[in-house]
Amino acid sequence: MKKFYFRLYTVNNNFKKQFLSISFLFFLMLYTGTHAIAQCPVVNVTPATSCGGVAGAGPCNLLTASGNADTYVWSPLAGLYTNCTHTIPYTGTNTTTVYAAPTFYTEYTVTGTILASGCSTTATARVNYTPPAPIVTPNPAVICLGDPAIKLKVLSTPNTAQFCSGPLNIPVADNNPAGASNNIAVSGLPANSTITEINVTINMTHTRIGNMVFVLRAPNGQILNLDYHLTASGGTGPTTGFVNTIISSAGITALSAGVNPYTGTFKPDLFGPGGGGGFGAGGPTGMLPTATTWALLYSVPNGNWTLGFYDGITGDVGILTSWCLGINYTLGILPATPAVWTPAAGLFMDPAATIPYIAGTQRDSVWARPTPAGVYPYQVTTQGLPPTLCTTATNFVSNNSNSTITFNVKNNHPYPIRMLQIDSRTLAAGTALVYAYYKTSAINGPPGAISAANGWVQFGAAAITGTGSAVQPFISNLQFVIPAGLLMAYVYRQLQLPMHLTCLTAL
Repeated sequence: MKKFYFRLYTVNNNFKKQFLSISFLFFLMLYTGTHAIAQCPVVNVTPATSCGGVAGAGPCNLLTASGNADTYVWSPLAGLYTNCTHTIPYTGTNTTTVYAAPTFYTEYTVTGTILASGCSTTATARVNYTPPAPIVTPNPAVICLGDPAIKLKVLSTPNTAQFCSGPLNIPVADNNPAGASNNIAVSGLPANSTITEINVTINMTHTRIGNMVFVLRAPNGQILNLDYHLTASGGTGPTTGFVNTIISSAGITALSAGVNPYTGTFKPDLFGPGGGGGFGAGGPTGMLPTATTWALLYSVPNGNWTLGFYDGITGDVGILTSWCLGINYTLGILPATPAVWTPAAGLFMDPAATIPYIAGTQRDSVWARPTPAGVYPYQVTTQGLPPTLCTTATNFVSNNSNSTITFNVKNNHPYPIRMLQIDSRTLAAGTALVYAYYKTSAINGPPGAISAANGWVQFGAAAITGTGSAVQPFISNLQFVIPAGLLMAYVYRQLQLPMHLTCLTAL
């Protein structure tokens, strides 16, 4: 690099000319150089939207990348395969083709890179999951001519997972609220599963099982009372303990109605932290019940589940020898469209068979009464649904006079979503400028300085004419991506007119 030093004198035009000529030469030297600018590759993916296959079965759902890149790498890896039957997982290698069979709606990204320059470009393909074949009950269905119509119903696809401790030898101290506990690690439950039942199987030797209290703690921290001194009865006398005693969310029999060794399925006692019936606490020390229903345990199925227990009455002892956690869940039908039945002939919308089923109508149950006598095969079709639009995330009262609004948004989905639009209303008619900022961590209170130095990044702006009377679009076509599972903070600033945030829409 050459350095130039200048002095400017105003008393002599010759010096001015010299300065100008040197300055001109300086700029010529700056702009006569040649700079090579690497171009980014062109990357496309087809199809842009599609329905995926079913892992291990098909049908083929081929995604193809094209363009002038040297390498093509796909992400995320989950649900991608290298063969048509979706049995060989894709591992992140360079390939122009993959097969997609996700278990939930997924947006896949292919990154094309030119190796010589290192420049890359991405393209995306959105793949909706294909639900498993629906299950219809009863199947087969048999009716006689003249019989009432028989109800046909689509059930969700059932799945069962069981996790067991294996042999244990955990003694429980006599009449000690500290008790003991044991963990079972649960993993592999799909992100889009819906839990329908949880059951706990307990095996314990105990000379008086009515002395015992059991609780279950879920990975989300919620604790449910399973057994409280045999439904606060204390039992009827000496026992051998629990042998394959199942306490289930589907149970209907109270533990107090059981008999030694209490083999069978029972409902939980569901006592609170203070217990009852003249006995002690509803759980061991540090594990007092917090949940009143099983559903409160379901939000985080994968992780450590803990069985806590203690002996609350003096004179008898026991040993936990094993326990198991069973989780029943559905997968595939939820979320999915209701079923479409074909052919429509012989099907009805009501039990009396007076309202004919209309072809193409989406219903998970119909009534069948075909005539004349014969065999009538019916086909049932369901379709996976894309994720629904997010509902209102923050709703401020209309008399909020502050023009800077802060709020947090969490993407609860296991895939990225897009914030497309922010709607709001102004308190008075007139023009206004609005700006949107984000921060990659949640806030709790004032946002501080709205600046890059404070972590705020602008991602939207618009000039609007507020009506002062109705909700209206403020910033549209945002295309702002919120990563899977991320809780983010947002600031919405309005100049000239105060406002309140009423709707956040994401896809």
